Amino acid sequence: MTGPASAVTGAAWVNGPRLPGPIATAREVWHYRRFLRYLGYRAMRKLYARTALGWIWIVIRPLFPILVRVLVFGGLLGLTSEGVPYFLFLTVGTVSWNLFASGLMWSTRGLELNRRVVTQVYVPKAILPIATTAPAVFDFLVNMAVLVLAVVFYRVKDGTTYLSLGLHTLWSLAAIVLTMLLVLGIGFFTSVWGERARDARFTAGHLLTIGFLVTPVLYSVSSVPAAYRSWLYANPMAAFVQAFKYGLLGRERPDPLHFAIAAVVTLTVLVSGLFFFASREEAEAEA
Repeated sequence: MTGPASAVTGAAWVNGPRLPGPIATAREVWHYRRFLRYLGYRAMRKLYARTALGWIWIVIRPLFPILVRVLVFGGLLGLTSEGVPYFLFLTVGTVSWNLFASGLMWSTRGLELNRRVVTQVYVPKAILPIATTAPAVFDFLVNMAVLVLAVVFYRVKDGTTYLSLGLHTLWSLAAIVLTMLLVLGIGFFTSVWGERARDARFTAGHLLTIGFLVTPVLYSVSSVPAAYRSWLYANPMAAFVQAFKYGLLGRERPDPLHFAIAAVVTLTVLVSGLFFFASREEAEAEA
C-alpha cells in the first residue's frame, strides 16, 4: 500500500513488501527494526499473562530446574564438575543451553503468535521469529543474575569465586552470539512449519530434550569417553556450551577446530533458513 506523496519533499511513504529474496528480506528486517522492541515486549507480556504468581515466576523458572538437577545429578549420581561446585558448574551450562532451547521454542511460535499483527499493518514476517526470542533473552539475563548470586555465595562460603575472567572470556561472548544465530537459523525453518501446525512446536520440544542430554550441560566433556567425543561435537551446541563454560570457569579449553566447524554450521543454517523463509514468503505473495 502506498500513501500520498509528501507536498514538501515529493517523496512517498511505502508500507508494503519490497523486492523478494533473502537479501531484500534482511534489508527489510533492518529497515523495520523498530518493530523488534514492540513485538518483543508483546511476547514478554504473554509470558506471564493470566498466571496467579505473575512476575514471581521470573525467580522460580530458572532456579527450580537447576536445584532439581543438582539434587539428582550432582547429589545422587555424583557427576564430576572439574573442581567447581556442581551447582555453579550446572548453572553456567544451563545459562547457555536455556538461551538456545527457550529461544528456539519462542522463535518457532513467532508467526503463530503474531498472526493479527501482520493482518493489521505490514511487517516483514522475518522480524517475527526474531522479536519473539525476547523472553529467552530476558531469561538469559535472569539466569546470569542467578549465576552472579551463586558466585557471591561461594565466595563467602569457600573464600573463592571459582570464576576465571580474562581474555579467554571472549569465548563466552562468541558462544552466546553464535547460539543466537543458530536459534534464528533454525527458527526461520520451524516458524514456517509452526504457523501451519503445532506439530513443529511439539517436535522441537522432544528434540530439545534429547539435545540437552547430548550437550555437556550436566557433565564435562572430559567425562565422555574419547571414542564418543566426535559424535558429541556433531551437535554445534556442544562446542558452544563448552566454550561458554571455559570463558567463565577457565576449565576445559575448547578445541578451536570443533568450535570453528560449529560456527560454520551455524552460519550455513542461518543463511539456509533465511533463503527458505524468503522463498516461502515470496510464494505466499504470488499465491
